[in-house]
Amino acid sequence: MFIVDNRIAEIREKLGPLLDEMGIEASVRFARRSAIVSFLPKPGETRFSPVEIVFGDRGHYLDDDHEGRQIEDDRQASWNDAYVKVHKFHCRPLGETGWEAWESQDRKQHRIRRKGKDLYRWLSRLILSNGVVPTGGVTPFCVASHSFANAYTMVARTFPDVRVDQEFPSDDGSPTETLSFLDAQGRSVEISMRVGDAHSTVLIDGELVMTIEQEDTRSVRRLALDLARQPPEDRPGL
Repeated sequence: MFIVDNRIAEIREKLGPLLDEMGIEASVRFARRSAIVSFLPKPGETRFSPVEIVFGDRGHYLDDDHEGRQIEDDRQASWNDAYVKVHKFHCRPLGETGWEAWESQDRKQHRIRRKGKDLYRWLSRLILSNGVVPTGGVTPFCVASHSFANAYTMVARTFPDVRVDQEFPSDDGSPTETLSFLDAQGRSVEISMRVGDAHSTVLIDGELVMTIEQEDTRSVRRLALDLARQPPEDRPGL
């Protein structure tokens, strides 16, 4: 079977002081014949490293026993089958609200050409230089939904005083993020998106008036323009 325990132990030992200083810790998950080592927030922290170490499993762990039957031979993950992946994130401030949206826009892969102390010095520089990234919906004032960030952009073009709120359910489920503003008639408007749902809800003066697909930014833009129009009787004369 494919085993990464030794590599994880090495990483935690060699990089431990740096990881502690940055508030992150090594964690492993398995996917597609590989083991991916991520550096996630330590308890009490909310930011993670965009750097990951991927150990490939080539599957050459079958051997023959003395009777010619194939058996599994425990195989330790090797640095020779590993590479480093660095995700590139972009921060998008949501106007002057103090809220941010962080989005992964690109990633780069680096072959591992070093060994021993040189390897860990290189990993340390790479992790340190890329810093830590906020976790959407966990780090304070960091929204969880990219669709919500796009909706903010559409609404703020017409209603620059729009407010951003984030509410978590009591069962520690996904947060609900809400845009709040007053339309041209002075009515209270709320556009709410729950992370993981397909649709957002639109309330006017507390009454549900419609739902919109969360990724449908054009409909959000049309809604904002409609809400910015005053009724004919309220418009100033020519």
